Amino acid sequence: MYRTVVVPLDGSELAERALGPASTVARAAGAELQLMRVVGAGGAEEAHRYLEGWAARLDVPCRPPYVIEADWVAECIANAAEEPGALICLTSHGSSGVRRVLLGSVAEDVLRLGSGPVLVVGPELASGSPTLQGGRLLVCTDGSAFSESILPVAAEWASHFGLEPWVTSVVDPDAATRAAGREPVPDTVDSAHVERVARGLGVNGTAGGWEVLYDRDPAAAIVDFAARLPAAIVAMATHGTTGLARVAIGSVAADVVRHAPCPVLVLRPDGLHDGTTEPPAG
Repeated sequence: MYRTVVVPLDGSELAERALGPASTVARAAGAELQLMRVVGAGGAEEAHRYLEGWAARLDVPCRPPYVIEADWVAECIANAAEEPGALICLTSHGSSGVRRVLLGSVAEDVLRLGSGPVLVVGPELASGSPTLQGGRLLVCTDGSAFSESILPVAAEWASHFGLEPWVTSVVDPDAATRAAGREPVPDTVDSAHVERVARGLGVNGTAGGWEVLYDRDPAAAIVDFAARLPAAIVAMATHGTTGLARVAIGSVAADVVRHAPCPVLVLRPDGLHDGTTEPPAG
């Protein structure tokens, strides 16, 4: 599945928090870690020593450190993962000359430039979070084609790593009301769709779990549900269109990453790379 897990580091403790989840994925996939650092002119020698020190401390195979002197951090990270079978694992906040925050900065630029999912580690990662193998994979959908572009990736992760898939959709209780009488709209359509998605993600003939959540704050609902499962990974797309009584996944991805107790597997749908409004057919 993966042959290399690319981990960009910047010397900060926060960026180094990606090393644990990256090592877990590499170990389960039989992959190597590629530690990398993008530095300014004259910083390569120190950066090599820093990465070599980390490689010696890790219990998974590491490729020779990759250091590049450049100003374009995101482009360098995306280019490092261009080879087949490479996955990027990075934190949502670190320093890279200028302090940045996820989604709208380095990580968002990496998602925009790359062609595959990125495993993002937020600042609230729980130290005792579940191990990957045999854990639960929480997949978020709003019923749109954009949000469900994550499904093939989620299915591959569930199958390869032995994860138990759980599917959730968050419905705004205020939007889920009838125009006449203000009576709640039955959630049979939402529930039936989420259940079908869960069945499609089932492993070894067993349907995955599913839950429709009602909350005005979709990110908080997803984070709370991930903690209660508990989830080993949350998987979601960075954008979704608003469907029946739903809130766009894209509007909450940053908050989920920022507050999730586990890593978040984030995918930017292909249609967004070229400015289109729907993923390409087929």
